[in-house]
Amino acid sequence: MKLLRLKIENKDGFRSLQQGFEINFHTLADTEAMEYFRPFCFAGLNGSGKSNVLEAIVNIFYHLEVCVARYLPQSIQNSQNFRRVECTPDAFTLEYLIGQHNRKYYTLYYFDKVTIVKEEGREPQMFIQPFPFDESVEIREVSLVPSKNKESAAEGKTYLPAHIIGYSSGENEILSLPFIKSRLIHLDEYLQAVRDKYNEYREAELIFRGC
Repeated sequence: MKLLRLKIENKDGFRSLQQGFEINFHTLADTEAMEYFRPFCFAGLNGSGKSNVLEAIVNIFYHLEVCVARYLPQSIQNSQNFRRVECTPDAFTLEYLIGQHNRKYYTLYYFDKVTIVKEEGREPQMFIQPFPFDESVEIREVSLVPSKNKESAAEGKTYLPAHIIGYSSGENEILSLPFIKSRLIHLDEYLQAVRDKYNEYREAELIFRGC
C-alpha cells in the first residue's frame, strides 16, 4: 500500500490537526517508483503533530475494519461506543494505492487507487479507480457493508491493507489501542469460522449416520 493523501475535514479537526489540514505522502507523478520501497518519514519537534497524523490514519483504518467485518465481538455489538456514522476524525478524505489483493504480481498495472470519503454524521464511502488512475478508467463505488446474512464481509475489505505495522515509543500507547482492538475482531472472526466448520462436519456426520 502507498499512502497518497490525507485531509481532515470535520469542524473540530483532530487533536492538533485543524479542519482543512492536508498532507501529501506521494503523488501519482511518482507512479514509476511506486513498485519499490519508498518510506515516508516524519521529522519535527516534539508536539508538532507527527503522532496525530499517524493516530488519525490508524483510527480511520480501524473504523473501516469494523465497518466491513463479517463478525464482530459481542463487546462491540452490544456497545454504543461504535457507530458506523461516527469516526475520529469524523470527516476526512484518504487516498492510497493498493496492490496484490488479488494475488497478482506487485506491479503498478494491477494497483487500484482507493479513495475513502467520510462526511460528518455519515457512513464512509469507498471509491476504486484502476490503473492508470485517470479519466480513461471508471471510478466505482465499493460497498463497506457486509452481507445481511453474514455469509461474507463487505466487498471493500478486499481493498483494505492486509497488514498494518504500528510502532509507538515512550508512553504513547494511544497508537497501539486500535491495533489491539483490531486483533480482537480478527480473533472473533477466527472463532466463528472454527464453529461454522465444526457445524459443517457435525452435519455431515449426522447425514452419514442416517444413511
